[in-house]
Amino acid sequence: MLSQQLAHIGSWEYDLQSKNLYWSAELFKIYDLDPAEPISMDRLVTRIHPRDLDLFEEEIESNAYARTDYRIIRSDGSIRWIHEELDEPRIKKGETVMLRGCAQDVTASKEAEERLAESDKLRELLLDIITHDLRNPAGVIFSMSELATREMPDNKLVDVLHSTSGRLLQVLDETSLLTQATFGEKIPLHRLDLYTLVTEVVEEFSGRLSEASLALEVNVPEQLVIYANPLISEVFKNYLNNAIKYARHGNKIVINTKVAESTVRVSVDDFGTTIPEFDRKRIFERNTRIDSADQKGRGLGLAIVQRIAAVNNAQVWVEPNKPKGNQFCVRIPVPKPTTNP
Repeated sequence: MLSQQLAHIGSWEYDLQSKNLYWSAELFKIYDLDPAEPISMDRLVTRIHPRDLDLFEEEIESNAYARTDYRIIRSDGSIRWIHEELDEPRIKKGETVMLRGCAQDVTASKEAEERLAESDKLRELLLDIITHDLRNPAGVIFSMSELATREMPDNKLVDVLHSTSGRLLQVLDETSLLTQATFGEKIPLHRLDLYTLVTEVVEEFSGRLSEASLALEVNVPEQLVIYANPLISEVFKNYLNNAIKYARHGNKIVINTKVAESTVRVSVDDFGTTIPEFDRKRIFERNTRIDSADQKGRGLGLAIVQRIAAVNNAQVWVEPNKPKGNQFCVRIPVPKPTTNP
């Protein structure tokens, strides 16, 4: 059939009463078997990889709908991955009389998955080595500079060395946490003061805001406690970075909060070009690019933001601002108030 040739999928039927096995032409190609010779279960078994033979036989013996991935060995010695699905069995007078299914060569996708998994493992290993191997010397520098500040409290060079090495240790900790967040691993959550967190981010961006001639209004109540990891500050940093880069002609950025019973909604509001509705979810996907010159480049950073939000039990999204612009939002859990007995 043309459809099977295009999709590289073969179909088969197995009559349990007569033991007759029917194969489509495409299935013979997938298994690299001569269609001139009659197919049989014994002949088929010779193609199954020895390590997957038990899995294959269990699938056949189950006489039920199933999905299975197993390997075959072709005549040239090459190993191919097969994805097979069994249809509902045909039953007559309470007994299964016919099995039907289809099989597809999925070697390319399997190899791609393995390469991606290996790449992720290698990237994780390299980041692990970098953060751990750098942490030891950075820790020594920080400790020595701390001692030096006690001996020379008025020495500006020692102060710079101490503060810089402390910042390096903080960056290494954040890198390690970011790696965990990227891979969807759990990270520790704490009670944090939202006002302090946002204020520190704003201070970090004060120079860039001044250079871009952007006014920033912060509406965050003091002593508002959230339940998150300090890594959540990367969400605010990314939102502010985007607003400065892509919405500076709006001349203003506003950070707003709306407190609910168990969460707080924080939004970074800009007054630039409004992102079309179709693109509002897409920009949080990995490697997504918006064609608009104003928003070009949004995507990878926001994909990381979504990962960070997920491990903090938070949600991120974007909605239109009024009269124009965007509200980049994050909803963060608020810990339940403690009651004194």
